[in-house]
Amino acid sequence: ADSEARALSSRRGPYAWQTKLLAFLHSPRLQALLTLLLVCDVIAVFGELFIDAEFPSCMYVLRDAIPCCDSGCIGAGDYSAAAAADAIQTILSL
Repeated sequence: ADSEARALSSRRGPYAWQTKLLAFLHSPRLQALLTLLLVCDVIAVFGELFIDAEFPSCMYVLRDAIPCCDSGCIGAGDYSAAAAADAIQTILSL
């Protein structure tokens, strides 16, 4: 990085905007800020993955849930009593 800065400074001059921009981009404070933003982004991605895993979308809940009431519930009527009993037996046997 220092050789780039020296080459640019000798080519364009020490007060050229390119030289100042290169010095700013190589500053430790900016590098620390960019690293912090990257870590926050990775944490946000893992948080989204966790939320998606713990709280699935309604489409999956409606498809895989066993209804607790006969009518009036979303998805009610999709299962018969025998299917509900089979599903409960399957869950209990795990």
